[in-house]
Parts: sequence; C-alpha cells; structure tokens
Amino acid sequence: MPKDEKIEKKSLEDIVKKILNIEKIISITALTEGRANDIYEVKTENGDFILRLMPENKNETFEKTANAMRFVENEIYNKIIKLSEDKKILILDKIEGNSLQSILNKMNEKTLPKEEILSENDIHLILSEAFQSSRMMSTKKVPKGFGHINENLQGWANSAMEEVFRGLTSCFSLIISKKYIDIETTKKIGNLFYNNIELFLNVEPRFVYCDLNFGNIIVENKKFKSLIDFDFCISGDPVRMFEIVFKYTNEKYKNVLIKAMKLNAKEKVKLRLYIILSTLNTLKIYCSEYLGKNIDSKIFNEENMRYNKKFLMDLLNNKIEF
Repeated sequence: MPKDEKIEKKSLEDIVKKILNIEKIISITALTEGRANDIYEVKTENGDFILRLMPENKNETFEKTANAMRFVENEIYNKIIKLSEDKKILILDKIEGNSLQSILNKMNEKTLPKEEILSENDIHLILSEAFQSSRMMSTKKVPKGFGHINENLQGWANSAMEEVFRGLTSCFSLIISKKYIDIETTKKIGNLFYNNIELFLNVEPRFVYCDLNFGNIIVENKKFKSLIDFDFCISGDPVRMFEIVFKYTNEKYKNVLIKAMKLNAKEKVKLRLYIILSTLNTLKIYCSEYLGKNIDSKIFNEENMRYNKKFLMDLLNNKIEF
C-alpha cells in the first residue's frame, strides 16, 4: 500500500460510515482472496460485513452483480446490504465459514486440525449440494435486460449458435497465425461442433452462475453453506455452470467432482464443446493482447497458455473423461 495508508483507511472508514449510516467502525481488514476487486472485512457494533471496492483502473461496476444476487436471493446466504450510488462499493452480509479451496489447501499442507479434515465423502456431499444450489438458480427464467446473448430471449438458439461459430472463426484465424494450433486441429474442432449442432437447438436461456469453483464454495462444520461471488453470471445454457470448476479442479479431486456433477450423456458432450470454446477464447485473448508484450498477468501467461493448449488437445483426443 502507498505511504498514505492511514489516510486512505480513514477515508474508507468515513465512506462506509456514511453508506451504512453508523457512527463507529471497529475495524476494516483487507482480505487476501479476490481477483478483480479489493475485498475487506468490516467489523461494526451492528455486525460484520464484507466490503468490495472496485479499483480505479476498472471500468466495471457492481450493478450487474447486485442485480444477479437480488435475482437469486432465496438461494444464497450473503445478502446485499448496500450498493453505493456510484456502483463502486458493494457491502454484503458476512457468511461464517471457509472456502472449500482454503480447507483443501490446509489439508494438503497438513495444517488443518484433525477434526476438521474432510473425507472424500464429505467433499462429495459438499460439491453435490453446491451444484444443486447452482442448478436451482438455473431453473429461473432470466428477466428482460439481463444476460449476454439475447436480452429479449427470442431466437436465443440461433444467437447462441451464431456466437459459437463466430467465436470459432475469430479464434482460429488468430491462434493459427501465432502457431498455437494448426489447420488440421481447427478442422477437427469445426467438425466436432458441426456434428453436434442439434445440441444447441431448443435450449431455453436460464440464469447461469459461471464462477463455480472451490474458492467460491463456502463450507461450515464440514457442510455446504453457500455460493459467493456473482460477478460472472449470464443468460444461457445451464451446462455452462460447470466450465470453470471442471477445467481448473486439481486431478486429485476430479473423480469426486465428476460424480457430484451428475451429468447425462448429452450434457457431457455439450460441456466438452463449451470448454473447448472457452479454451480457444483464452488462447485468442492471450495471442491478441499479451503475447510478445511485457504484461504481468496471473491468468494470461505462457505457462498457463501451455496448460490451456494441452488441455484443448486432450479434450479433442478424448483423453479427458466427464
């Protein structure tokens, strides 16, 4: 933090007092988790809260996040307390518990008390309930004005297919030029999508929680508590909720993950296709915005791109089971 840390902290305290309409704050503590924005724990005499602050160099606001949380408020524990007028500060109820990822990290480091260690069955039940919570959200028809693909929800299937194949085309041209994949691989991918085109038909758009990962699954007393972080929600195919969690889950927990997902045969094919598309898009972004440039990124770096390329080829060669 800069030299004027105390001034910044005092300023933040004053802002929070005004938003919450209170006179005293016991403490504001920066938390380490969080990628896109700064996250703080706020302790007050009226209870504890989570404060999310959008950095100045970000153009996004929390308005969509707030709308998404309000839309599924009956399925989640952390409620919105306040959203600042400029949409840069979001204050939430604090949920007691820890993320599944932090618990597993401590288990791997052997720093977790014996009575808190999760068995494989515990992990399976936690994931099953987390996925059921996400599926319950996806039973909701998305209201007009929300989502990426078609706000009026008319002709969604055509829009979805157009996005898929337009996405393939734009990804191919750039990634091939940077020698990340060859022509034969693009033909194989194109044929795979074309041969399964019927899977994109008659899909009714639903609310999709797209940041399903172990870091966003809150656990208390070895049981699932709630999902958090609703920045990445879309109107679309519910199968897409599993993209991130499947792609980035450690191999150690893949079998229990697959068991908990409970996908049918068609859903498994669709998930494979969606992950191929998102992996291509990741490579495209890296090639267009990061390759050859001295930009530090935890996501878009050469090591992660090698992983994405290998993951893509394994998907195409059926080396990855769902």
